[in-house]
Amino acid sequence: MRVQLYGEGEGSVEYVSHTPSSTRPNSNIITFKFTVPIFVRSQHHCDRTWSYNEIDSMGTLPKFYNPETLRKNDDTSGEPFDPLIDPDNRAGGNAATYLVMVHNNACSRLYDKLIKNGVCEEYARSVLPQNTYVQYYGTTNLKNLVNFADRTLRDLSQRELQLVARACLKLSESFFPEEIRSYINSMSVQDG
Repeated sequence: MRVQLYGEGEGSVEYVSHTPSSTRPNSNIITFKFTVPIFVRSQHHCDRTWSYNEIDSMGTLPKFYNPETLRKNDDTSGEPFDPLIDPDNRAGGNAATYLVMVHNNACSRLYDKLIKNGVCEEYARSVLPQNTYVQYYGTTNLKNLVNFADRTLRDLSQRELQLVARACLKLSESFFPEEIRSYINSMSVQDG
């Protein structure tokens, strides 16, 4: 099963495996395969109750998350929030989303040029932006999955990380239906 995160993009969370246990939520283990931008992975890796294993992306062409709209920062907290910036909002004569796409293309060309000039991939990848997709496995138990979702969906977390939490809940529901439905009902988590 695969849950698309961004519609047109490459972002996804996939179910990999689970270890069912009828004893306690701490014993119910589940592993997901994530394909998300680096900035989302970085936020997810702040959750220390998961175990993470990054998938080697050497030899693959970089792909980028290019959002159709951008969020602005809250004037008081500095955190990103909705409402979204109008995609027609002009920055230096160009739409902000267009400028992001131009930057991604320039980074990709530089990456290709470095590779063609014999630079090893580890160093060449250092010029790629934070919205480059990466893949990794994340393993956690049911209790920590619910805690992660609760923290992520209740606070000012990135919208993209909230999509990850919702996708994890959706995928987990078929393996732990009672526990996940109970959490969703008690927290009034809406599908997003």
